[in-house]
Amino acid sequence: MDALALACLLAADAVCSLKSRWIKTAVLLLVFMDCGLRSWVYLRNFQIDAGPRSTREQAADWIEANIPAGASVGLPRYPQPAHTPPFRYDRYHLVVFEKPEMLKSGDYPDFLVTDAANQSGLGKLLEPVYMTYTGPVFSAPKLPPYRLVREFRSYRLGWGEIQAEDFINSSFYIYQKVVREESKKKVGRGTTVFLKAKTVPRK
Repeated sequence: MDALALACLLAADAVCSLKSRWIKTAVLLLVFMDCGLRSWVYLRNFQIDAGPRSTREQAADWIEANIPAGASVGLPRYPQPAHTPPFRYDRYHLVVFEKPEMLKSGDYPDFLVTDAANQSGLGKLLEPVYMTYTGPVFSAPKLPPYRLVREFRSYRLGWGEIQAEDFINSSFYIYQKVVREESKKKVGRGTTVFLKAKTVPRK
């Protein structure tokens, strides 16, 4: 924070020392435009977050309308207003985990619900492992066990957007588990592995 304050002070001094009045005016206008845009985005998200159209409320409504009661729902942290939509927790089997390694591959929850701040920590659950070549065998990419089915993004305008860690009208993402059927096909000397994705049916 001290370094940022010093950088702002040095930048202001550099602008004030410019000899050209027009360049100085243009730089100041750009600074005010940037600050104004970012401020408006934050104010707008504060406004939306306080009403029924907040990302939390929309995500909660979608979950209750589209995820059947009794389904297992994975959460990367314990339910709390900053990170979790306020859906009916008593209708679902909640699976709380701090990192993907805590989940057994054969027992993944039917759905994942996460906010933008925790999305990056889901790692292997969302990101494919790309194709590798070992001798005569070609392996298809190891696809992630989940696919995105719905997202509720915070308000943004131009380059102005809120930071994920600010929790103001946070973006929420809902993923559904998929089952991948594996088949093999001979190609010359090698074997190519093909994977077919199949969405887990709703109960």
